[in-house]
Amino acid sequence: MAARRLLAAAAAVLAVTAADAQEDDFVFRTQTNWQTLDNGGVLRPYFDRYVRVFGVYIFASERVEPWALQHAARVMAKFFDQDEDGVADEPEVVEAMVERKAMQALLFDEDEWEEGIGILANDPDLSSGVIKNDLPTWNCDLDEEVWVLAELFQSEMPASGASDEPWAPPYTEGPPYGREDASWEEIIHLISHVGLGCADPERWSFLDSGSLGLPFSTVAQNLNAMTGPCGYAFNGTQTPPQPGCHYYYDDETCFYPCLINEYLWFSWATFVGGLDYACGSGIEREWEFCTQVRASLPPFSLPPSLPQFSHTLKRSLPRLCSGWS
Repeated sequence: MAARRLLAAAAAVLAVTAADAQEDDFVFRTQTNWQTLDNGGVLRPYFDRYVRVFGVYIFASERVEPWALQHAARVMAKFFDQDEDGVADEPEVVEAMVERKAMQALLFDEDEWEEGIGILANDPDLSSGVIKNDLPTWNCDLDEEVWVLAELFQSEMPASGASDEPWAPPYTEGPPYGREDASWEEIIHLISHVGLGCADPERWSFLDSGSLGLPFSTVAQNLNAMTGPCGYAFNGTQTPPQPGCHYYYDDETCFYPCLINEYLWFSWATFVGGLDYACGSGIEREWEFCTQVRASLPPFSLPPSLPQFSHTLKRSLPRLCSGWS
């Protein structure tokens, strides 16, 4: 632990300093200095400002309101810094993200994503300089210098619209917020894939290693066990639901890394009771173990060695539906 603290103190990029956050109410400083930041100018047409959280960038489009950018930054900070001492609790995870130019793309809504930066990010060709984190053409060892991103929409946050999921709680206008807040899920996708996956690949790699003739990571083995005999939609092997298929994700655009991302979110959210309200309303078709009680029964397979930021989920997810930030 002392070595970790020393490493964190020595690496300025891993600390939240006055340059990135103001002390009053912990407001992250919004920045617009693009010099030497945007290689090839790929981001400038889509974003007009950004904040840094322990060196990890969150870029926001012009349509995103200031409160939404601050909310996203605070959620990311809660994952990184449990004791709120201004130092990342797992510096190797944050360092892996910074080294690989991980970024959260904050857009106003899905339309802005699909008509803008999403066109580039969903192209598996790395020549555009930006790629979505769960596409199989991206991995931790790429030589190309690209931004690897996960998207988040203000319209998925509290105070900006009702969820279209049938199991979501009723929407209440304005603060105190009354709808599900997708910030927790979308931000943890980026952290788990790029941070955990690159810092500790033996346990957390998202690669479909079996197709490469290599051993699966521990978390990939868990995913395969939960999928059971049903196969996967992305490669055309998925069968109708049958016994033994505890995790059934039928999105054909969700490749193997995406499936691990979703599996991890379901697992962590279940672990802290964050999905208990959803069981019985449809989500159990995708995820059988959608309550803490169900997850206590075999053959549920929890991801290996839950990282420290899982405790943030344990504190925060009971308030997730009220949009707590």
